[in-house]
Amino acid sequence: GSLEKGRLLGWLIGDGCLSHGRAVFDLYGDEKQELAPYFTKVINEINKTLNFFIIFEAILNSAIFFLVVYFMLSLVNLFPILAVIPALVYFAARLYVNSKMDKRRIVESKYEPLKEKLRTAADNIREENLVVNELEEEVVQDLKHVGLSSFIQTKRISYKIFTTIFLSFAIVFAT
Repeated sequence: GSLEKGRLLGWLIGDGCLSHGRAVFDLYGDEKQELAPYFTKVINEINKTLNFFIIFEAILNSAIFFLVVYFMLSLVNLFPILAVIPALVYFAARLYVNSKMDKRRIVESKYEPLKEKLRTAADNIREENLVVNELEEEVVQDLKHVGLSSFIQTKRISYKIFTTIFLSFAIVFAT
């Protein structure tokens, strides 16, 4: 949670949208045009971070799916290596679905006071007036309280890693 990331998320919600997994901003006014190159750099950083989380979760889920299918195929003496095919299909499907998630909803779920402000900012994306500008500033200030760590669900990830280890040992002992 830095000032730059908070400001960028505020602009994304107030003046932008997500299209095909990328943040798109409609910048206007002298101040916003002046800051466009700076925010483009920050946008790329946030996109990389969020995409990393999306890919990491898809890989972890696919590994569990692969191990379950591999285990089942080895129990019935079929070619367990064929588990790669459904696992790759599952990975592609999870990656596609996760990349289409609305990032505004994710942010809203992490910090309750932003919900009404985010929705109002989204409803007034094209407006530029004192009230909307003040709302954007409030959103930026509130976004400072939303840390990057709030998007990482360590307990759930730990369970998935434990499941992967458990399935690996189950395969070793069953075959």
